This record gives sequence, C-alpha cells and structure tokens, in this order.
Amino acid sequence: MIKGEHLTLQAKVGILVVLAALHYTTLALIYAIVRWRRHELETSDQRKVACWIFSLLHSYMGVIAFFHLLTVACWVPGANFLTDPRCFEWTSPAMELFLLIPINYYAQDLIITPIVFGDTPLVRQTLFHHLVGVVGALGALVVRRMVGTIAVSLLFAECSTIFLMHRSIMLNLKLDKDPKYKKFYVGNGIVLVVTFFLTRVLFMGVLLLFYMVPLMFSFDYTLAIAQIGLWRIVLAYTLLILFGFLYVLNIFWFGKMFSGLLKFLKKSEEVGYYPDAKGKEEALIDKNEEAQ
Repeated sequence: MIKGEHLTLQAKVGILVVLAALHYTTLALIYAIVRWRRHELETSDQRKVACWIFSLLHSYMGVIAFFHLLTVACWVPGANFLTDPRCFEWTSPAMELFLLIPINYYAQDLIITPIVFGDTPLVRQTLFHHLVGVVGALGALVVRRMVGTIAVSLLFAECSTIFLMHRSIMLNLKLDKDPKYKKFYVGNGIVLVVTFFLTRVLFMGVLLLFYMVPLMFSFDYTLAIAQIGLWRIVLAYTLLILFGFLYVLNIFWFGKMFSGLLKFLKKSEEVGYYPDAKGKEEALIDKNEEAQ
C-alpha cells in the first residue's frame, strides 16, 4: 500500500449496496426470531427489540473494528497506529471500508427509526445524531487524510452504545423488574454512564480541543489548497462545526444519564431489598409481616 491509494467510487457504491442488503436481511431475521421467542409482545415492541438487537450487533462490530484498525489499517506497510505517527497522515482503503459500515447503518436508521419509534424529542435528537454521522463519514471519505483517521477513531465511542442497547432491550422485555436480572441491570446502567463519559465526553473532548481545533490552525493553507482544493478545506471546517454540535449533544445526554442514575440509586437505597415497596415505611411493614 502506498500513500494516496483509496477505494474507487464504483467500489464504494457497490459496498454500500451489499451492506444495505445485509442490513435489511439481518434485521428481518432478527425480527423473525424475536416474534418467535417473544410472541407475547405487541408487534410494535417486537420491532423495537429487533432494532435494538441489530444496533447492539453494530456496536460490537464497531468496537472490534476500532481495535482491529489500530493494528492493521495503517498505509505504511508493517506499521500501526500505536507505534508510528505517520499512520495518521492518510486514510487507507481499510479505513474507508470501515467508514462505509456506519454510513450504511446511520442512513438506514434515518429511514427505519421514525417508522418504528415514532416522533418524540429523543427520536429527533437521535436522527440528528445519525444525520451528523452520515455527513461526517461521507465528508471524511471525500477529504481523507487526517480527517478520515479522526472519523474512524470515533468507532471507539460505540463502547457505550453496547450498554445502552442492553438497557433498552431489558426495559422493553421488563427484565429490569425481574430479581434474577436486577444486579445486571443496575451494573449495566453504571457501566453505561461510565463508558459514555469516557468515550463520548472525555475521548471526543480530547479529540476536539487538543487535536482537531489545533490541527485546523497549524498547517500551511496555501500548500493545502494547492494539494486538495479550497472546497475540501471548507468541508473540513464544516465537519469540525458539526462535530462540535454533536459533542454538545453528547454532554447534554450525559447530564441526563448521570442525573437519572443518581435518582435511581437513591430510590433503590430508600426501598432497599423490597423493590415493590413504595418507600422505607412500606419496606419495614413488609419485613415485620415476614417475621410474624
């Protein structure tokens, strides 16, 4: 592989077509399994669970891809991102391939989400998040270079999505009320908040404030315009602004998640080991009745 190589437009379109076919085939298969195993659920809930399971699989794939790309996706033969800073200088064909996966996922989700989940403030926020994801990944494919490597690194943020999907599935199946899964549900919620902070607040904040912003003011614009054109520079700045909006949205979501976790833990502490009780007094009454 040499610096400057990239996937052709025909290859990218072909890959997106294949990914779209796999997307709907896999989603249909998951939906069929959910209908079979959870036939007691309403059709709307079955569709939601199927979408969440698919999102869970996509998140696992994104995290695996991130760590895989760290070691094999560098354009310098035999080098990797952990040992050679030159790897950050160019978006290799392998990185382009893995950018096409979230592009397909977010694009299909923009179609499916309003149909399955309706129109709510949270759905609109999610759609905005996915729209930014599509625009950002497409822009990274066009600009390439360091912009592409930054876009690929955001696959790391899928770590938190894994636990978010766990929570959504458990809530819909009412497993959060089952004493058998209560500890897992609480532990998953704590890990969700922690991973969301580490990946979508801390990691993305470091990328934005200490890497992306300084980068935009540190290179030779005359040389850059001559090499890649003014419109690509403008596109890179547009992507930076979109990334900033996305980061603000992540901070907003983290605030809501952290506040919700504190309220849940406080309520659990008041109720104690009697999840059906409404408070401390009811819990004590139940305890006395059991003793008698």
